[in-house]
Amino acid sequence: WRENAAHLNDKNYELLKILIQLLETSKDPLVLSVACFDLGEYVRHYQRGKHVLEQLGGKTMVMALLSHDDPNVRYEALLAVQKLMVHNWEYLGRQLEKPGAPTQMGIAVA
Repeated sequence: WRENAAHLNDKNYELLKILIQLLETSKDPLVLSVACFDLGEYVRHYQRGKHVLEQLGGKTMVMALLSHDDPNVRYEALLAVQKLMVHNWEYLGRQLEKPGAPTQMGIAVA
């Protein structure tokens, strides 16, 4: 994944759009689980992955699967959402570490 995550951006994000379309249209729990896993790994290994996924509507689709009937789909969707959130935490950590950043009660103000 580390070496190939950026290839999902090729041809105007064609592969990402296919994965998101699978989340919208597929009823197969295995397909949904694998698509969630792949999107989570993309976000984990591509620096701008979270932003790209949000722009394409993938974040909403993954979050909708948190209430799916199949426990494996819910599990993979939860892992993908966690990977999306970890990206936010890393950003927040960098903001807090900046010297002279305005703070309010020890928390950086955006």
